[in-house]
Amino acid sequence: MFEIIATLIIIALAVFIIIKSLFNSKDGKCNCGCDKCNSRKKCVKKDND
Repeated sequence: MFEIIATLIIIALAVFIIIKSLFNSKDGKCNCGCDKCNSRKKCVKKDND
């Protein structure tokens, strides 16, 4: 029973991370540069020209 609960928790976390990354990818490419940069974790808007 514990294995089933642990598996469900892991799957739920994986689905949450995948959905979150899909929503972030709609905003464009995210900058994951250096830790002290101002642009860290900021997303660049896509240009649909």
